[in-house]
Amino acid sequence: MLKIDTDVKYVKGVGPRVSKILSRINIKTVEDLLFHIPVRYVDRTNIKKIKDITIGEQTTLVGTILDRSLRRTVRGKIVGEFLFSDGTGNIKLLFFNQPYLKNVLKKGTHLIIFGKIDFFKSYQIIQPEFDVIDKQEGSSKENFGGIIPVYPLTEGISQKYLRKIIRNAIDNTDLSSYNILDNKILHDCSVIQLKDALLRVHTPNSVDEGIGARKTIAFYEFLFIQTYLERRKFKTKAEGGVYIKKSDFTEKFITKLPFKLTGAQKRVTEEILEDMQTGKRMARLLQGDVGSGKTIVALISALNVIKSGYQVAFMAPTEILANQHYRKIVKYLQNSDINVELLTGGLKTSEKKTIKENLTSGKTDIVVGTHALIEDDVVFRSLGLAIIDEQHRFGVEQRSKLLNKGNNTHLLVMTATPIPRSLAMTLYGDLDISVIDEMPPGRKEIVTRWIKDDKRFELYDFIKKRINEMGDQVYVIYPLVEESEKLDLKSATLMFEEIKKYFSDIKVGLIHGRINSGEKEEVMKRFAKGEIKILVGTTVIEVGIDVPNATIMVIEHPERFGLSQLHQLRGRIGRGDKKSFCILITDRFVSDVAVKRLKIMEQTKNGFKIAEEDLKLRGPGNIYGTRQHGMPDFKVANIIEDADMLMKARECAKKIIDYDRDLKYNKLLDRFEGIDRYYRIG
Repeated sequence: MLKIDTDVKYVKGVGPRVSKILSRINIKTVEDLLFHIPVRYVDRTNIKKIKDITIGEQTTLVGTILDRSLRRTVRGKIVGEFLFSDGTGNIKLLFFNQPYLKNVLKKGTHLIIFGKIDFFKSYQIIQPEFDVIDKQEGSSKENFGGIIPVYPLTEGISQKYLRKIIRNAIDNTDLSSYNILDNKILHDCSVIQLKDALLRVHTPNSVDEGIGARKTIAFYEFLFIQTYLERRKFKTKAEGGVYIKKSDFTEKFITKLPFKLTGAQKRVTEEILEDMQTGKRMARLLQGDVGSGKTIVALISALNVIKSGYQVAFMAPTEILANQHYRKIVKYLQNSDINVELLTGGLKTSEKKTIKENLTSGKTDIVVGTHALIEDDVVFRSLGLAIIDEQHRFGVEQRSKLLNKGNNTHLLVMTATPIPRSLAMTLYGDLDISVIDEMPPGRKEIVTRWIKDDKRFELYDFIKKRINEMGDQVYVIYPLVEESEKLDLKSATLMFEEIKKYFSDIKVGLIHGRINSGEKEEVMKRFAKGEIKILVGTTVIEVGIDVPNATIMVIEHPERFGLSQLHQLRGRIGRGDKKSFCILITDRFVSDVAVKRLKIMEQTKNGFKIAEEDLKLRGPGNIYGTRQHGMPDFKVANIIEDADMLMKARECAKKIIDYDRDLKYNKLLDRFEGIDRYYRIG
């Protein structure tokens, strides 16, 4: 018997040549072949008479070859024509470039055929599937006379042949390792074994049974990950966390803020505090739309930690963002006894040395920084809370390294990208999730408009008027740094020169990822001070820049960005008390998909709704605008189409960990291999 990890070439009917063909569709092992799931099914149980056929329908016919001929077209194609009859009528079967069929489909050959009915002068079927049934062994059951699976193919292999080798794999492989769950869990979760689902998906008794089996396989793929995450979450909670009390200082700090916390901010602040008062280690994701007020929630949580006698590390992915957080925190905490430091790679060696000494001695209460925080010589006296902003930009090892600088340190990770629930459960199932789903009052509306390139100079005139009459500032965003020959896209450097010429009396700045951090910082400072009125750049502007006077965001080639990324860029404006405008400029002709996406941006302000649409249109791998490294690969499951199975798997995973924490009775441990590299806390 074959094992599921056996090379697919050892399956009967495969061999070295066919295995190379199968590798093009990622089938390398027996398990890959078994998880190559049908995309649809064809019901061939209902055999029709030719007299009853309808043009356009897919149908099954049984009959005999009456006549045959071969001809060559003007372009050199060989066409085989076979006259087929079942006694109630005749139909022509056409095959292209298969002259050998003249020796297979001889006069009097009895066939069962399947295909789409066409009509050209007479009824015909082009390239029908067929099986000779006048032989002693009869027709093959995997191709005719039942519910027939239709698989994704690649060049060089037919449906008929693929069905045959999958059948061979099923018949000659030890499938016992797919009996994964014990009877109690099967009953409690109302599910069949994965082995049974695989058998049913390839050889169903009805179309509904095949579809249901595919859903069950998706459930198991989710279950492997959800059980892994639930077990990991349990282990994290089992570790003792430092006890954090609610301090009077924090209460007074909140009352002195120049604004009132929203209901969502209050709720999330309490969720975080309650977590840190359990005596167990907190691992929580804080997500909220751009401008929803995550930073102040993180700071309030940090103050409780500091007043309980511990230190706080606040790590951001870029120096620009770290500087912004640092400036905000210092401003909030002026005239207090809280010592805040900034540690980034751009500091002088002597400055870094002093800050590191202060961390080791405990003199520093909060340190804001970049990757510099995880250097080996950074030692904390008592790190109680690690806050990681824009956490998807950090790797697992980097997060782990920061956490390991304390003993049972609490973790709070933040993201400004609203994440749909199904995706959050898949990516962050080992974290508790808090959502700030309410925006602070008083933020002015951001008007979003999509225009074509022929309106560019009308837009430029509008910008010039707003700058000269109202003192507004403007962002102009491009997807590329320099001009591309392959893609006809306007680049930041090229358009910077054009914009400088048009706005000759207005100061224009340029910022992108290729200039060094010192130059970036200088440009940002000048823009924040109002010296630069128009800032041209790439998506480096997406994070770390908060200028209340910036009221216009122009995004060139918005079809090249993800919806979530466009929404984050849009969130850079509307920070002050003026009405703001986000203008999306495209060429004259864009695809239908692009039109749909641009209209979503015009009509929708809610980041979570936009994220849902982004997920539907582009899939989970691109939710952040580039390929998301933390997204597991599913062979069958789809987190959008199978959201119900994801929910079911999550609930089932909780039951498994409650009942069988060490997984003695449920064979899931082997399935955890390889999952670890995707996930969060090391």
